[in-house]
Amino acid sequence: MATSPIICFYHYIMKSTRRYCCDGSDEYDGKTRCNNTCWEAGKATRDKLMEKNALHRDGVAIRKHEVQQAKVSAAKDEAELSNLKNEEKIFKGIVQQLKEHKERIEEAVEKERIQKEKEEKQIKEAGESESKEHKDEEKNDAEEQEHVKDHNVEEQESVENNDNEAYNLGFHRYNLAFISQHMSLLLNTWLMVTKVETLITVICLVDDKSQFYHS
Repeated sequence: MATSPIICFYHYIMKSTRRYCCDGSDEYDGKTRCNNTCWEAGKATRDKLMEKNALHRDGVAIRKHEVQQAKVSAAKDEAELSNLKNEEKIFKGIVQQLKEHKERIEEAVEKERIQKEKEEKQIKEAGESESKEHKDEEKNDAEEQEHVKDHNVEEQESVENNDNEAYNLGFHRYNLAFISQHMSLLLNTWLMVTKVETLITVICLVDDKSQFYHS
């Protein structure tokens, strides 16, 4: 293997005092003889190329390994993706079932709520009706009690009036008896006074007559 080619200008090549090719093949008309140093000159280049080839081989091996690993990872990812898609289908089915179950529950809850509101309304109406009847009964009882109370008041007033009349009658009778007794006492007193006056008059007359006879 020779060295790498060198780009040279023409006026450099035409000068016999300068040699650029390791084997002297660049000399004009071949008049100048040079030692062939191409093998030694190309050793460094060969070493670099060998290193480069080795590096390339290693890179190719690594690339093949990475590609193989990528294929394995891709296959694994594909399998995992397929499993995920299957799980997605299963989960979608479960979600749909749960959604339908949720809708059935909500429908049942709504029906129960409507039924409960209906029952509460009926209970409320029944309670209001019962309350109204109870109020009517209380009103009737109150009116009846008021009537009885008025009747009792009237009876009480009548009794009180009768008691008052009886009391007044008794009081009048007592007054009459007291007045009668007082009048009787006054009459007796008057009679006694009259008798005393008459007696005094008689005594005076007798005394006068006695004095007349003595004179």
